[in-house]
Amino acid sequence: MGPALFSEGVRRTIHEFLFAKQKELGHALSWLIFRGWLPPELRQSWSVPRCPNASACTGGPFVFEEKSPTESICSKCSGPVFLADVLRLYERIDDEQGAGGIMSYLLTTLEQLVVANIIRTLLSLKPSTLREVLLIKDGPLAFFGVVAPLRAPMIELMSYLSDKDGGKPLVCLIGLEKSGAFVEHAMLIEPNLKPGHYMLFSNEYIYKYILPSDPTGAPYGFNTYYGAKLVYKSDRGDVFVATIPLADVSVKGKFENIQNAGEILRVVSQLRCSMYDQALVPIVLANKLVSLADFPSSEILSKFVKSNISAN
Repeated sequence: MGPALFSEGVRRTIHEFLFAKQKELGHALSWLIFRGWLPPELRQSWSVPRCPNASACTGGPFVFEEKSPTESICSKCSGPVFLADVLRLYERIDDEQGAGGIMSYLLTTLEQLVVANIIRTLLSLKPSTLREVLLIKDGPLAFFGVVAPLRAPMIELMSYLSDKDGGKPLVCLIGLEKSGAFVEHAMLIEPNLKPGHYMLFSNEYIYKYILPSDPTGAPYGFNTYYGAKLVYKSDRGDVFVATIPLADVSVKGKFENIQNAGEILRVVSQLRCSMYDQALVPIVLANKLVSLADFPSSEILSKFVKSNISAN
């Protein structure tokens, strides 16, 4: 085997991040793809469709089981195949152009693995607690591009949770958008929306007014979204573009099929703040906590001032 390529180094780094440094996220990924919420006999395997080491290698598919090692070897090129390769990010890594093409896919996937990990943890500790927690994702509930296959197990998880609270949905999850075509359209139609009302985006409406295309084709987001997209205007006049999981993905256009939608929207409307457009208190606090310009910069400035004062 020749020297390791740049793409292998990126793939190994992602794998080690998930399964060595941030093991909870790796556990969440395994739990999701193998359907860890089901009884052991109903859990599934997951395949990496082709060898991720070189486009010329014809090895694959590589099947991972829940109890199998997180790393295997391609029998044809002897290159490593990682469990993290189920994300198929290797399809967008270029040994000459770099790995910039995977950043958005990796970031949104990690965000949703955090959501899956919270659900996994609460289900294992005390399932009823999950009903008391509102999970807010910054952005739509969808897996785009090469990670889109993760939509299938996430839909199955949402369906599983749809009747676990005495026949009612156990999970309260919402994805909120701050920008994009849907947010721009929502601002345009805002004067026509009544406070406290919502509007579901049908396939015909989306392709006619928002993203012009053939409405008779595939439903919008049929292989990426795992929730219903809607616009909601709160009693105080704030407008939100949201995605909320469906109880049954085969049923479209029914508000009753959206899991805990009424309660979720009422709570979200109470979390609105005015720091910037579409801002919510928990998201603002999270952004402030992780901002590089906040704590580190203030500490650096404080030490600089103190050192200069003491010097004078």
